[in-house]
Amino acid sequence: MTNIMRKAVPIAVDFLRLSYTGTPGANPILTLSGSLDNTSATLSGNEFTLYSGSHWRIEASPQVLDISVSDTYYLDIYSTTNTQAVGFGGIMSTSTRIRGRATACAMILSGDITTSETYRIQVTADSGDLTASTDLLNAYGILKIMELPA
Repeated sequence: MTNIMRKAVPIAVDFLRLSYTGTPGANPILTLSGSLDNTSATLSGNEFTLYSGSHWRIEASPQVLDISVSDTYYLDIYSTTNTQAVGFGGIMSTSTRIRGRATACAMILSGDITTSETYRIQVTADSGDLTASTDLLNAYGILKIMELPA
């Protein structure tokens, strides 16, 4: 008997490492590292570019930063092309009463992108409200970029 492998779902996925070093200022932008080998997305510095012709699902985890004051902040997938956050922000909170999704996520349709659109991962916060995580288990986060057929 021979097993033949075939894709069950035509999705390409890339993972990038999210990190932050130093003292976060206002609205810190997370550092992206790794390579995009499976999707048609491109990486330049701490920004990634998505292209029309595919649908995109983006997910980012916020654990690389700790909150140093009692408040709630959001990790955003931010479009530098359109100067606005997209999708749902990941909730970062010191309150045990705040519940929500800890991961920022967005579904970006091919029709929403003219030719290409550039994004970064950032937290909306004031200067001094966040610190880089010192917990080795939270030293890095993950950015997941999924490319789906249009």
